Amino acid sequence: MAYDEVIYAIIRDKKSDIPSMENSSRLAIYYYLLYQRLGQEQDLQHSEALFNAQLTLALAPDSPSAATAGVVGLAWLHSNLANSLVSHKGAAQISLLDQHLLERALKLLPGKEPGVHPELWHIIRYFSQRMAIGQVREQLQMLIAELYGRNASLGATENVDEQGCWTIPMGLPGSLTSEIVLLAEVGIAGIHNELIRQQVHQRVELLLATRREIDFSDGCYSMFPVTVDKITYQPVFSNHLSLLTGADLGASLALYKAQQLLQDAELGHIAELVGLNTILRTQTAATKIEGAQFCQGAFGVVYAYAQLYSLSRHPAYYQSYKYWCTQAERWLGQELSSGHYERQPSDSLCGALGIGLMQQLVAGAEPDISWYAEAIRACLN
Repeated sequence: MAYDEVIYAIIRDKKSDIPSMENSSRLAIYYYLLYQRLGQEQDLQHSEALFNAQLTLALAPDSPSAATAGVVGLAWLHSNLANSLVSHKGAAQISLLDQHLLERALKLLPGKEPGVHPELWHIIRYFSQRMAIGQVREQLQMLIAELYGRNASLGATENVDEQGCWTIPMGLPGSLTSEIVLLAEVGIAGIHNELIRQQVHQRVELLLATRREIDFSDGCYSMFPVTVDKITYQPVFSNHLSLLTGADLGASLALYKAQQLLQDAELGHIAELVGLNTILRTQTAATKIEGAQFCQGAFGVVYAYAQLYSLSRHPAYYQSYKYWCTQAERWLGQELSSGHYERQPSDSLCGALGIGLMQQLVAGAEPDISWYAEAIRACLN
């Protein structure tokens, strides 16, 4: 992909910056994906150094809760790259981290407060990355039983908006749709399947209750809102198609995953209806996309279509994936010429790092799309 070396240089030249704990894991994944593509030993060394530093930090007695967001990336690296990255010492540290995070999760279990603590979702995602390991699977089973066995009606994640109102976020990540995807994956793996099915069913019902009829002629493009008021269930809609400020792409992903778990053909039909509707949205008025960046721009849309194609193998999603790759590349050239990414934090998903991660996905072969997309997903909150 064009501009690969330019983005690499921006990230490399700012390597003296002290990345956040979360972004250390993202950088480690970025350098490993580069190593997989290009075979440069220095990239593997960068990845290993970042991995080890983040692992040590996550195990520190005074490790802040913010460190938990970065452990999902560590789990992905350990699960996929053990032969290349994880030394015997690193493997022992991962086992210690498993126990540390399980203990942390049990302390975060809901009491009188409604909803699930955001940090707890990071920990569930951490264990879900490594469900193939027997001990990890047992730890995840224990956590799910403690979380939902006592409170089967536990609600979806809630946020406080700028006006101080409690809302349920709908767009990826950290939202109702991302919860559906994660819980469905846990259930599909056979962990407390019936308990998880109940949780997914509740969330799908809430999601579908927010759907509206659309009319492109009236400038109404999005089927799902970006937030829903917790008390009044008043929805807030946006025509943004992006990963963070739109909801339709995430809703389609969630419904496909729910269909796999619940074996409900109607959910598959709705997922396809929502997903294929987004394909028709290419004009700026229908997408609000005006740049390349990952969080609110074209590369986030590329990522979403990569995930939709991986789930459904529908050729229309692959065509849209290629279309948005072209759009993203065009905007990226303009943004690099203006020095946009040199003015942004190099280790941010909304800056050069997000672009760099997506460049690895786009440069990969079609059969590898799913693997690269899952690597990038491990970088999301």
